[in-house]
Amino acid sequence: MTIKQEMFVKKYIETGSGTESAAQVYDVKNRNVAAATASRLLRNVNIQQKIREALEATGLTPESISEYLKKAIVSGLGQKATNSDSLRGIDLYARLTGGYEPIVVQQTYRMKLEKMNNKDLKMELEKTQILSSELLKDLNS
Repeated sequence: MTIKQEMFVKKYIETGSGTESAAQVYDVKNRNVAAATASRLLRNVNIQQKIREALEATGLTPESISEYLKKAIVSGLGQKATNSDSLRGIDLYARLTGGYEPIVVQQTYRMKLEKMNNKDLKMELEKTQILSSELLKDLNS
């Protein structure tokens, strides 16, 4: 991993926002560019692993989060927290660990492919092969 990728992981853990982290680490002013950069980085297997390792180093494992959230929902965390607060915690953990994106991307992509004719499918396959090649290069660097 590059130094900037490591900095991105650290910022992502701190902020919970890929867009904000990419904007700060890569000095990106345009929010759309920062969001695209974050999306690309968060698909990187090495970055996903570093995020999991960083969370686990602080004691945040899927098991511990589940237990904390269960206790928080039952006890109300000092009666100031609500179920909404607990759900936000679950949501944040899911986003930090990549719990959402793969399902959404797979479903969206499948629906897109089902609507294509043979010519468009062939073009999409060629594009996918090029992108896959680029991703493999990124993973190996």
